[in-house]
Amino acid sequence: MFRGDTCRVGATAAVAFGEQEFRAARLLMAAGPHDVTGGMNLEVVGM
Repeated sequence: MFRGDTCRVGATAAVAFGEQEFRAARLLMAAGPHDVTGGMNLEVVGM
């Protein structure tokens, strides 16, 4: 959690121009060669 911030999670990622910091109330993170999101109904939230 970032001090003085209402977000609950944060992540820093390497992007084309350096690093980008992302802050959010929730974080969905995935890693690996195949997705395993079947049944999570992510289309409902626009993913």
